[in-house]
Amino acid sequence: MRANPLLFSADVSESLRKELASAFSSELSSSQANHLREACLQLFRGHFSPRNALDPRISDLLRVLHERPDLPFLGNSLANRVGLSESRMQHLFKQQVGIPIRRYVLWVRLRNVIELAVLDTSLTEAAHASGFADLAHFSRTFRAMFGIKPSALLSGRHGLVPLMCDRT
Repeated sequence: MRANPLLFSADVSESLRKELASAFSSELSSSQANHLREACLQLFRGHFSPRNALDPRISDLLRVLHERPDLPFLGNSLANRVGLSESRMQHLFKQQVGIPIRRYVLWVRLRNVIELAVLDTSLTEAAHASGFADLAHFSRTFRAMFGIKPSALLSGRHGLVPLMCDRT
């Protein structure tokens, strides 16, 4: 959160400035958001590595985790589902996805709470529906992950708006 506006160097094209300004006041499609993400990364000379095909077992895990964020995390149960030992599943998941599966599960749950809260579900109900024991557990996890209180994002008082860019 900034008290002052973000200043761009002269290297930012006028068209990108207009696109960014427009993005703050309107909804973006996934392709528009991805285009802006790529353009902004280029400003910092960043880029995404090319996508490699995921192991089908990891794809299955990802699908399950996103479909059922409320399920308790039981590593051995997930590993059995895809025919791997728990340690092999954890290793393969981190290798393919880039973060440990437990951290990813937290991310999916936090994201689900935000999506539900944006749709006018109470924060407590959204937290329970996403697998958190209670609102305090969700709040601690959110603050640890993002460094801000959930209310800073969800109240709209600070000018923050949650954007989900990976859905079509």
